[in-house]
Amino acid sequence: AVDTYIVVDLCNSSYDTKLYIYQDGETPGSPVACNDDACGSDGYRSLISRVQVFSGSTYYIVVDGYSSSDYGAYELNVDYTTAPPAPPVNDECVNAIQISDFPAVINGTTDGATVDCPGGLDWNAVWYKFDAPYAQNTVNLNFCDNAVTISPVGVILYPDCPVDAYACTTTYILYSSIDWYACPSGTNASIQWLNLPGPATYYLPIITGDPGEEQAFTINLDVVNFEPCEITCPAGSIPEVELCGEDLNGGCNATPPAFETVAAGQTICGTVYADGSIRDTDWYTFVADHAVTITVTGVAEFPYQLLIIDAGSGDCSDDVVIAAGTADPCSTATASISVPAGTYYIWAGPSVFAGIACDGSGTYTNEYYFTVTTTPVWLALATEGSIPAGGDPVKIPVFMDGYGLAAGTYTGNIRFETNDPLNATYDVPVTFTITSGGTCEYLIGDISGDGQRMGGDVTYGVRYFKGVGPVPRDSCYMDSTGTYLYVAGDVNGNCEFRGSDVTRLVGYFKGTAQLNCCHWFPTTLPPILRNTHPTDPAKAE
Repeated sequence: AVDTYIVVDLCNSSYDTKLYIYQDGETPGSPVACNDDACGSDGYRSLISRVQVFSGSTYYIVVDGYSSSDYGAYELNVDYTTAPPAPPVNDECVNAIQISDFPAVINGTTDGATVDCPGGLDWNAVWYKFDAPYAQNTVNLNFCDNAVTISPVGVILYPDCPVDAYACTTTYILYSSIDWYACPSGTNASIQWLNLPGPATYYLPIITGDPGEEQAFTINLDVVNFEPCEITCPAGSIPEVELCGEDLNGGCNATPPAFETVAAGQTICGTVYADGSIRDTDWYTFVADHAVTITVTGVAEFPYQLLIIDAGSGDCSDDVVIAAGTADPCSTATASISVPAGTYYIWAGPSVFAGIACDGSGTYTNEYYFTVTTTPVWLALATEGSIPAGGDPVKIPVFMDGYGLAAGTYTGNIRFETNDPLNATYDVPVTFTITSGGTCEYLIGDISGDGQRMGGDVTYGVRYFKGVGPVPRDSCYMDSTGTYLYVAGDVNGNCEFRGSDVTRLVGYFKGTAQLNCCHWFPTTLPPILRNTHPTDPAKAE
């Protein structure tokens, strides 16, 4: 046996793979080479293009998946390959190639590159340098023109060539943002540095993956004048209670959890900060009293992220992100999803972890705003799932809700996805007609129908349920049931009139409960009464 080089790949495997090579069985430990994404039709298969192996050593190849859910049939190919070529001319920072004209398209290779900053970067990089001519500069770099996925990539610049491992790890300038989906292929990186001071020279190390993945590459580089984003909060917006630097609405990230509130139609205007160790995130509680499509749109002076989160049980033990939207500074972020009645969190914050200061001295300034809007959801399924081939039929209840909709005919589809190659989807058309009719006006809680909501209405309801009093006077016809609902008495909003409504009305008068109406018969709801009677005779509110 002699020292040689090998190439190892999983390019023809059936799942998202990972690949490791260890020497002399030293696992766990540092592999001599590894790779996640480098080949395959979707770019998610693994390839180690060249690794040196030595006579007398035993090597172990580990085939893995990207996550615990990634597994299946794989094809492992191992072959000999040639030794690396001589190092490129720009293998070292001191020999960095100057880039002078912008925008620039640079073709290069890391093939044969040696390790930079051992114990620091440990990258097989090649180096470029460029002059940033403005007082404040924006640098845009992307790998979009490469046919294969290049990952990982370098995301740092240096103000000068680092002289040792310490300088390598302490003097770099980290990217402001990175987007792996901006390129048409959707699999290569687009990187941006904002507000770089100048005029100055910057040094750019380029890597093309993990060790053993050195290859030819193309990058696009541009340097333009930095234009800071400044927004103006819309008229009528509600200012965030939390001041920049405080932590009053950190939601499920806070101990104890803390939230502000937002309602449909409201616009919130707030601030954040991110200093590299702490990122401020703002959480707002939103309550949907019926099925709606929630849409949150907003703009920020920093890379912005908006989330819609299902609150679950409401104790932060099972909250789940159900919709998300991101945007660059001064661009619009949108998150939208259809949901049933329930409690949700609106999350607003930066998508970066540094560069935002409360005093405005960071890469970005710190203001944002967002608006919450809702539209009724008139067609919904009670269940979602699948039926295996040959399985028993499953009944799927379909709900249609006219809350908030004008009179008219509405059409939609219930879509079924199948494994039939000739009919991949099957749509069942649905028509929903809302007819106009007389309005149903009432005062919620006025069970007696005398035009007032008072304690006597509790007595009236109790007598009715005991069978010794008359029926309530206010009622509305329900098309869905073909019956009348005593809407004034339905104070818990479940579209029924029961004894529990009398209990809710008692709670309202005590200041411990809120009245709710049936969603088919909306009306103005009174504010909750607050009990202002002192519980301690020595205290008064």
